[in-house]
Parts: sequence; structure tokens; C-alpha cells
Amino acid sequence: MEPACRVWSGEVILQSGKGVAGPFYVHEAAARAWVFSSALALPRAEVFQAQVVHYAVARRFAPGLLRLGDAESRRLMRFWESPLRSWGVPYDVPLPPYGAQADQRNEP
Repeated sequence: MEPACRVWSGEVILQSGKGVAGPFYVHEAAARAWVFSSALALPRAEVFQAQVVHYAVARRFAPGLLRLGDAESRRLMRFWESPLRSWGVPYDVPLPPYGAQADQRNEP
């Protein structure tokens, strides 16, 4: 069995069913910051949910995953036994209410 490490990625899920996935991070806080700021940058009516997903990745593949991101994750997912696997249930990232977000944008 090969040693593994944990990495984190943020996902913004849109009302249309599509979504935007962020880069992989070593720290959960960095993934939370990315997904929070990315969700706030989109029109609130389009955002369904913001979440952080943690993955287990074989240690020897982690540097490439952190450096190359989504392209590398797609490559790893095609392995017969993928060295990258989601680990548990995604964590929701609470967003401010829609009205509060609009008020903050209008402040000087």
C-alpha cells in the first residue's frame, strides 16, 4: 500500500447543475477561501451551493496534482485504480444572505 496525503478543493455548484471547481490545496482554509470568494464573484441567483471536498491522493502524485490542477486530476481519474479519491462527504461553505451581499457591494 502506498502512502497518501489529503488535499482540498472548492466547488461552486450553479443552479443550472453545472459547476466550477477550484485548484487543489494542502490546507482546507485555502480551499474554503477560494470557494467563498468565487461564489461571491458570481451573481447570487446563479449559485446553488458552495462546498469543499477533500481527497486522498497517492503521495507521489500530490506534487503534480497541486501544480497542474484539473488537467492532472482528470488524468489520474482515468487510471484503473485511481490514485485520487474523494474522501467522505463535501463540507458546505455558508454564504451571506443575498440581500447582505448586495448591500456590501453598494457601500462606498
